[in-house]
Amino acid sequence: MSIPEETTAPKAPSPAQAPAVDIVDMDPVQDARDASASTARPEAAAGLIPATADAATVLADGTAVWLRPLRRDERDLVAGFFNGLSAQSRHRRFLQAMPRLPEPMLQRLVDVDGHSHVAIVAEAGGEIAGIARFVALAGDPDTAEVAVTVADPFQGRGIGSLLLDALGSAAERAGLGAFVYLVDPTNRPMLRLLRLREVQLHYRDGLVEGRQPLTGRRPAAA
Repeated sequence: MSIPEETTAPKAPSPAQAPAVDIVDMDPVQDARDASASTARPEAAAGLIPATADAATVLADGTAVWLRPLRRDERDLVAGFFNGLSAQSRHRRFLQAMPRLPEPMLQRLVDVDGHSHVAIVAEAGGEIAGIARFVALAGDPDTAEVAVTVADPFQGRGIGSLLLDALGSAAERAGLGAFVYLVDPTNRPMLRLLRLREVQLHYRDGLVEGRQPLTGRRPAAA
């Protein structure tokens, strides 16, 4: 089911909302991963990324993808990743034109704590293939906003789905109860993926909002 475009411009998120909540090019390709082909990844943080993602995942095209947590000192990595995105990918990510990444936003993007703000990096072929994150809502810490961005050369290959799965496992380990999404209505691969995952979607203010209960939720540690 396609969602019609409105003539009014979508409402851009407030700069205070970090990160903007959108996902770039996440095709529903569950068959793109071969779980049997893996190699141990010692630097994966225990408790952040589940054991099944502590190794390389081999995509259908033979690309090996590593998942690891983003570090607070990786400002240059985040800035470089942003600079490599196309204008369309930036717009889908931030829901507005973003020719440059403002310094305050860059600081918020690396201000991870491993619990209420978790970010996961996907590496492939010596390049940063994608970055995914969730940020717990200030007014509802049981719920987190989600953002997953895949670098243009790696889009459509299943990396977005892989990152979203890892985010979900990390959120459940953190005791979160739900994810929320805010999606550009032209981002059809993402909308298709969310529908396949039975995420509740509705149209509001020119954008598509989604909510996904985390059914495998685990109690947060006291």
